[in-house]
Amino acid sequence: MQRPKLFSSIVSIAGGAMLTKYANLISHTPSYIVHGELDKEVSVSESIKISEALVSAGGKVDLMVIPNMGHEICTKIFESNELYNSGEIYG
Repeated sequence: MQRPKLFSSIVSIAGGAMLTKYANLISHTPSYIVHGELDKEVSVSESIKISEALVSAGGKVDLMVIPNMGHEICTKIFESNELYNSGEIYG
Protein backbone atom coordinates (compact mmCIF):
# COMPACT_ATOMS: atom_id res chain seq x y z
CA MET A 1 0.00 0.00 0.00
CA GLN A 2 3.01 2.27 0.45
CA ARG A 3 4.13 1.84 -3.18
CA PRO A 4 0.91 1.15 -5.10
CA LYS A 5 2.41 1.47 -8.58
CA LEU A 6 5.31 -0.92 -7.97
CA PHE A 7 3.56 -4.27 -8.56
CA SER A 8 1.44 -5.58 -11.42
CA SER A 9 -0.39 -8.07 -9.17
CA ILE A 10 -0.60 -9.15 -5.56
CA VAL A 11 -0.47 -12.64 -4.08
CA SER A 12 -1.38 -12.91 -0.42
CA ILE A 13 -1.10 -16.31 1.24
CA ALA A 14 -2.37 -16.62 4.82
CA GLY A 15 -1.94 -12.90 5.18
CA GLY A 16 -4.49 -10.17 5.21
CA ALA A 17 -4.18 -6.46 5.70
CA MET A 18 -5.13 -4.69 8.85
CA LEU A 19 -5.47 -1.32 7.11
CA THR A 20 -8.50 -2.02 4.92
CA LYS A 21 -9.29 1.70 4.85
CA TYR A 22 -6.40 2.06 2.38
CA ALA A 23 -7.64 -0.65 0.00
CA ASN A 24 -8.43 2.01 -2.59
CA LEU A 25 -4.67 2.62 -3.00
CA ILE A 26 -4.15 -0.86 -4.44
CA SER A 27 -7.61 -1.67 -5.85
CA HIS A 28 -6.27 -1.22 -9.41
CA THR A 29 -3.86 -4.14 -8.82
CA PRO A 30 -5.33 -7.64 -9.38
CA SER A 31 -5.13 -9.70 -6.19
CA TYR A 32 -5.02 -13.44 -5.60
CA ILE A 33 -5.72 -14.21 -1.94
CA VAL A 34 -5.44 -17.71 -0.44
CA HIS A 35 -6.08 -18.64 3.18
CA GLY A 36 -6.62 -21.84 5.14
CA GLU A 37 -10.01 -21.89 6.84
CA LEU A 38 -8.53 -23.32 10.08
CA ASP A 39 -5.53 -20.97 10.31
CA LYS A 40 -4.66 -20.29 13.96
CA GLU A 41 -1.69 -17.97 13.20
CA VAL A 42 -3.56 -15.41 11.08
CA SER A 43 -7.34 -15.53 11.12
CA VAL A 44 -9.00 -16.18 7.77
CA SER A 45 -11.20 -13.19 8.60
CA GLU A 46 -8.22 -10.92 7.81
CA SER A 47 -8.09 -12.15 4.22
CA ILE A 48 -11.86 -11.95 3.90
CA LYS A 49 -11.86 -8.35 5.19
CA ILE A 50 -9.20 -7.13 2.77
CA SER A 51 -10.83 -9.01 -0.10
CA GLU A 52 -14.16 -7.33 0.61
CA ALA A 53 -12.49 -3.93 0.96
CA LEU A 54 -10.67 -4.34 -2.37
CA VAL A 55 -13.85 -5.42 -4.16
CA SER A 56 -15.75 -2.48 -2.63
CA ALA A 57 -13.03 -0.18 -3.99
CA GLY A 58 -13.52 -1.66 -7.48
CA GLY A 59 -10.69 -4.19 -7.36
CA LYS A 60 -10.38 -7.55 -9.10
CA VAL A 61 -9.89 -10.19 -6.42
CA ASP A 62 -9.78 -13.96 -6.45
CA LEU A 63 -10.23 -15.18 -2.88
CA MET A 64 -9.73 -18.86 -2.16
CA VAL A 65 -10.46 -20.15 1.34
CA ILE A 66 -9.18 -23.72 1.61
CA PRO A 67 -11.30 -25.90 3.92
CA ASN A 68 -9.60 -28.12 6.52
CA MET A 69 -6.26 -26.31 6.16
CA GLY A 70 -4.42 -24.09 8.60
CA HIS A 71 -1.35 -21.90 8.24
CA GLU A 72 0.47 -24.77 6.52
CA ILE A 73 -1.34 -23.58 3.41
CA CYS A 74 1.72 -21.37 2.82
CA THR A 75 3.93 -24.37 2.14
CA LYS A 76 1.25 -26.16 0.10
CA ILE A 77 0.69 -23.18 -2.17
CA PHE A 78 4.40 -22.54 -2.77
CA GLU A 79 4.87 -26.22 -3.66
CA SER A 80 1.97 -26.26 -6.15
CA ASN A 81 1.91 -25.06 -9.74
CA GLU A 82 -1.24 -23.04 -9.19
CA LEU A 83 0.61 -20.03 -7.83
CA TYR A 84 3.11 -20.00 -10.67
CA ASN A 85 0.35 -20.32 -13.25
CA SER A 86 -1.72 -17.55 -11.64
CA GLY A 87 -1.01 -15.30 -14.64
CA GLU A 88 -3.69 -17.34 -16.36
CA ILE A 89 -6.19 -15.90 -13.90
CA TYR A 90 -5.52 -12.35 -15.03
CA GLY A 91 -4.54 -12.96 -18.64
